[in-house]
Amino acid sequence: KVVGILEALGFSVSKKRGGLSVKIPTWRATKDISIPEDLVEEVARIIGYDNIVPKMPVFELAYNAPDKLQELTRASRAAIVYGAGATEIYSYSFNAETTLKSLDMNYFNYWQLSNALDSSRRFLRQSLVPNLIEAVVNNLRFGALINIFEVGKIFSANLGKQLVCNSGTEKLPEQNVVAGGAIMADNSFFYAKGIVEKLASYLNYSIEFQRPSSVEPWQHPQKTLEIFIAGEKIGFVTELHPSKAQVFDITSGIGLWQLDLSKLAECEQDAIVYEKINKYPT
Repeated sequence: KVVGILEALGFSVSKKRGGLSVKIPTWRATKDISIPEDLVEEVARIIGYDNIVPKMPVFELAYNAPDKLQELTRASRAAIVYGAGATEIYSYSFNAETTLKSLDMNYFNYWQLSNALDSSRRFLRQSLVPNLIEAVVNNLRFGALINIFEVGKIFSANLGKQLVCNSGTEKLPEQNVVAGGAIMADNSFFYAKGIVEKLASYLNYSIEFQRPSSVEPWQHPQKTLEIFIAGEKIGFVTELHPSKAQVFDITSGIGLWQLDLSKLAECEQDAIVYEKINKYPT
């Protein structure tokens, strides 16, 4: 039937192994017939589109093993939104040089884009903190209580395992997924610490807080803790240094926290122990 329709339309059709060989007539040489789908359309319009029964394509679905990092990322978002009442933001993966300078961050080992769309934001971020602080400043006019967070990649100064292209040997920077947040409220440091504790509990991880031997210039010297799990540092909780807050015209304390989800995914979760409900509660 298909051969008959095409021949009636002036096409020259011959059978070949596995299909048909179709020669386009000279009067149709206007490039409206250039791909196999065009021939399908020719047949379909003669048969009538309403006479064709639509069917879903049949294909096999391959099973993909659960990705622990992806599961942690989704669970973290849910825990922070519903458990801590925070609002998720999305920012660029680039840092502004002015913000890095204002925070006294050492950005000389940051990766720089040679073809950045915005030359003022050419540094690939190594922390979520600069963009979180910018978001706080941009939202100060909406109220005194701010509780925001972001989940995204940071770009280490070290090279990772992923290649730039399969045929080469050049490697991309190590790109860990981290979660971080900023809070402007009373006792913001302890508020931030509580969010981290609640998040770790929700994800079934036992974490430890330790005082650092030294702090960054943008961190409060008395309100900074490092987060450890199984002896490995995976994040921090701090408050923005008052002198840096003044630079951004922030008059209240800003609690900041960051947790490396990529490192967390490599650690063992605590076993979930179920207890039988007391038959005769008191």
